Amino acid sequence: MSKLVIIYFIILGLNNSSFSFSQLLNQDNSTSETEEKSVLAPEIMRDIITLGIGFGQDFGGIGGAILAYPQRNIGLFFGAGYNFLKFGYNGGVKIRFTSKQSYRRAYPFISAMYGYTTTLNFNRLDKPELNKEFLGFTGGIGFDYQSIDGGVFSLCVYIPFRGQDIDNYRDELKTEHNIETRLLPFTLSIGYRFILFKEDKLKKYKM
Repeated sequence: MSKLVIIYFIILGLNNSSFSFSQLLNQDNSTSETEEKSVLAPEIMRDIITLGIGFGQDFGGIGGAILAYPQRNIGLFFGAGYNFLKFGYNGGVKIRFTSKQSYRRAYPFISAMYGYTTTLNFNRLDKPELNKEFLGFTGGIGFDYQSIDGGVFSLCVYIPFRGQDIDNYRDELKTEHNIETRLLPFTLSIGYRFILFKEDKLKKYKM
């Protein structure tokens, strides 16, 4: 008889344990669902007009640039600064690859512009009369990163399309002045843009 009583209490204990374990599982599942629902963040609004500072052709050398997006992913910009010879400038179009459905802090872009492509400076040789600036088109590819505080970091590699006039002048420098020049096939640009105007709608996304 005592054995039956012991077995009864063991079974009763197991039932209570399984019920408690089931409650615990249900509680964990509901907590996970709640956490999943709570992992919703407002989409940081994209910039419409920015004013930036930086180094590179799109900043006129060392200078500033203004960028405006009349369409969400197509922008127009103009940059001006000091190009290590004189006042330099570049203006063009920028196309960024973002999506309305998903949010990414970092996104790629391509750019095309017109302005200075090359400067040749011979002040260190005491021959400033040989200094020269060349204008033309430049294409580039890079990425932007929108920071938490609302600014945008930008990094880009540009390929200037240098014309025959540059090669002719370099040949002239070599034959008539015994000066050899070397030009990199690309230039780098790095900058930070302050957002002046941005989108006025908040959207939500799931992380």
